[in-house]
Amino acid sequence: MFAGEIISDNYLLFLTKELIPYIEKNYSVGQKSKDRLIAGACMGGLISWYAVLEYPHVFDHAACFSTHWPGIWPKDDPEQKIFEAFLHYAAQKNIPNARWYFDHGTEGLDQYYGPYQEKMNVVYSENKHFKSRVHQGFDHSENSWSHHFEEPIIHLWK
Repeated sequence: MFAGEIISDNYLLFLTKELIPYIEKNYSVGQKSKDRLIAGACMGGLISWYAVLEYPHVFDHAACFSTHWPGIWPKDDPEQKIFEAFLHYAAQKNIPNARWYFDHGTEGLDQYYGPYQEKMNVVYSENKHFKSRVHQGFDHSENSWSHHFEEPIIHLWK
């Protein structure tokens, strides 16, 4: 999993330097970053979390559904060094005014996310705008994510 080229920074450059400016120029959305939300599921949840940490002047909030934290497959990171680096990175990049929403289910692939999300929850435990939920009986699918989509929107855009 970690042997290939990492292109997450290129993706965020595309969003922040090309896509968002294009939308702001061509559509009536204004040019304010306040209350700009980024959301995704699985690896999309992971990149949404990363986007707020790397571009807090562009993204204020992240909704991260079933975030696929690195290392959930023990063979990929048996000593959890990569995930530990993510925890350290999150602690160092603390953004007090950012709003966060994380969730995951308990079925299928989502059943493996709990221990990782719990460790990340500790990092954000003092952030009053942080929310993390476990949805019993839900799995890693669009149907599951759509079932509880309203809560993060309300939380993030209070």
